[in-house]
Amino acid sequence: MKKLIKLIYPYFKNKEILEKIIIKLEKGEYWSNTLREIYSENYGVEIGIGTYGCFKQEKYKYIRKIGNYCSIASRFRILSKKSS
Repeated sequence: MKKLIKLIYPYFKNKEILEKIIIKLEKGEYWSNTLREIYSENYGVEIGIGTYGCFKQEKYKYIRKIGNYCSIASRFRILSKKSS
């Protein structure tokens, strides 16, 4: 089933619904290897195990890696890619 989900994900219109299904099947986003692989392959973002609140495609324009056991706020935004 995991291979099928990963195969259809790029073509699925409402990715949020598919992600919710994956989260339910894999007992939560903390441990979902399928979502981590999907985000790595489709968005170029590595997300560590135990991290949650992170599965929103629009958040990762400039981020490439998130560590293990992180909590990402639902209203998290990056306002600029420039550092001072």
